[in-house]
Amino acid sequence: MVIVSTCTGLRGFLQFGNISYGIEPLESSIGFEHVIYQVEPKKGDALLYAAKDMELRDLKYNIQSIKQPKAVTLESLAIVLVQLLSLSMGIAYDNVSECHCGVSICVMNPEAIINCNYSHHTSQKFVGMDSWKKEKIATVDRLVLLQEDVAQTTEVFNNIHTAPLSVCFIPHSHPSTKAFARDRQTDSRVKAKGEVCRISSGDCDVTEYCNGSSAVCEEDFYVHDGHPCGGEWVCVKGSCKDGKQQCRDLFGYGLCWTFFGNATSHLTPRTTGTMVHGHKGVQFQNWAKTYGCCPEMYYQPTSVEEVREVLTLARQQNKRVKVVGGGHSPSDIACTDGFMIHMGKMNRVLQVDKEKKQVTVEAGILLTDLHPQLDKYGLAMSNLGAVSDVTIAGVIGSGTHNTGVKHGILATQVVALTLMTADGAVLECSESSNADVFQAARVHLGCLGVILTVTLQCVPQFHLQETSFPSTLKEVLDNLDSHLKKSEYFRFHWFPHSENVNIIYQDHTNKAPSSASNWFWDYAIGFYLLEFLLWISTYLPCLVGWINRFFFWLLFNHKKESSNLSHKIFTYECRFKQHVQDWAIPREKTKEALLELKAMLEAHPNVVAHFPVEVRFTRSDEILLSPCFQRDSCYMNIIMYRPYGKDVPRLDYWLAYETIMKKFGGRPHWAKAHSCTRKDFEKMYPAFQKFCEIREKLDPTGMFLNSYLEKVFY
Repeated sequence: MVIVSTCTGLRGFLQFGNISYGIEPLESSIGFEHVIYQVEPKKGDALLYAAKDMELRDLKYNIQSIKQPKAVTLESLAIVLVQLLSLSMGIAYDNVSECHCGVSICVMNPEAIINCNYSHHTSQKFVGMDSWKKEKIATVDRLVLLQEDVAQTTEVFNNIHTAPLSVCFIPHSHPSTKAFARDRQTDSRVKAKGEVCRISSGDCDVTEYCNGSSAVCEEDFYVHDGHPCGGEWVCVKGSCKDGKQQCRDLFGYGLCWTFFGNATSHLTPRTTGTMVHGHKGVQFQNWAKTYGCCPEMYYQPTSVEEVREVLTLARQQNKRVKVVGGGHSPSDIACTDGFMIHMGKMNRVLQVDKEKKQVTVEAGILLTDLHPQLDKYGLAMSNLGAVSDVTIAGVIGSGTHNTGVKHGILATQVVALTLMTADGAVLECSESSNADVFQAARVHLGCLGVILTVTLQCVPQFHLQETSFPSTLKEVLDNLDSHLKKSEYFRFHWFPHSENVNIIYQDHTNKAPSSASNWFWDYAIGFYLLEFLLWISTYLPCLVGWINRFFFWLLFNHKKESSNLSHKIFTYECRFKQHVQDWAIPREKTKEALLELKAMLEAHPNVVAHFPVEVRFTRSDEILLSPCFQRDSCYMNIIMYRPYGKDVPRLDYWLAYETIMKKFGGRPHWAKAHSCTRKDFEKMYPAFQKFCEIREKLDPTGMFLNSYLEKVFY
């Protein structure tokens, strides 16, 4: 038994014949040196479990290379050590047919090692280790040995390497010669009864001994299948394997089992293709810790087939399924008490078409991980939201947006996607294939199936310069069209209970990266002091207006400039836990709606609003449930912070805001909290019924629904 760690080395016991050795890393070693020492076994049958009743520091030792016969090279010694360690860890042998002397020698192929000349071992690189799924052990060319054990240990290594352990005769010839094969058939000098002819490969194997009358070793016996060999690992055909391998080897592809990794792990039978690992007892919370749930099972699939297995199991058990990504949605849109699928392990960039500037990615990739990948190819997304710790499937599914009258919501950058429906079928969707499903799935709400891949239309990498400066609400509303024309990515922040506005322009630039950030103003004042004052205001709400005006004066009353790669300007750190609402209204209604919101706050001094109200602008599109469906839109985002996790009264503000938004034809952001129902959405979205028909066709049993979506569709 050996515990392998790339940090600390090898630690455990090695058994060679009837002799047990301990192996431990040498303290303070910087060269991966180890101590090997002989240990006395406890009384009993299992020599492998010998006990070490002394401390290494109490023994005398010196550092030197292993002494071995000239015929045995260090490479050969290393091979034997690697084989024995590997077999002890349940690693199978390599395929014999793929290992040839002089061409490629596989370390985990004993026949190739024995039958090849020693010159091959020094002249060829060892390949293979095909079955080694664990981290590989580097070849060791120096070991630390107890001085009195050097000769004996070398002899053990030598005997192991120069004679095959699966025979019970004493050959005249060297194992590397043709005469050896003849001796194996004709030699009558049989080994004595009780001599080892096949060493145990680990906890799941047993050592075989010669019987004294036959030149052939006994049949290779091993511990019965299913016997535990450590943790959740079990014996399978002589090797210690994990549950996934047990499923495939013991039960076949038609009768697999699922490991549930909770405190009391257990197996649940099912009848699907391969193995998918699930967890019980997982508590999900969104980033702001404003919504959460306890799914019955929590899955993190790594492949399309594993996603299909979860859906198959859900159909068999009549369970609902929700997919979650970065968990940033400030609502319960991702919550479920059924099965939850987290796509974080399906996060690869699959294809980059430099000519078309299109990139295909797995649905679980975070934008924060995608950006540096695009940088490598000189590409970028044309627009981004404020947060990048979100998955691409979640970004498009919730209708995430930024600002810019020439730019749509982020889903408009999607040119193709693949979707797995409730029955396990995979649909390839684009404007030319499954076009209706494509226009629905670009803002899918997680109710059409599981998004597997997304193809994005990118643009050449670009830099942005951000310029912010103070203004007033009257000025920005009176000159709104002028501001929209001046800057490609224009937005502004209004500070409620005041006339103050902070205008932000973002535009293409060739300037070198620069930053206006300052820890004292950004964190000491803009976060720590602000949070403390907001916490005080939960007891004295009348302070909120003063806080808004005070922090505008402190942080936003002067011009600021910065420049960088586009994704570093678009996104920013979201420091406060918060409640938010964000509705899209027709762009031409911006001034009326914002002035009415201001008038409402002035008429109701008991209703308080944290800063800012963020105002952004987006181009129309044809996506069925996009808040910008067939109209240029203005988004108005309101916010209430949670200082030190404390909720603040917001119901009156929320209801008044929703009333104003509905009055001006607003549509709520799908990822954010709202009180709308199906009747509201039927009025808001001309294509709502069409989307419902597509959803019912793809998911007739409602597998992908939850309480949030039931309010939307029923």
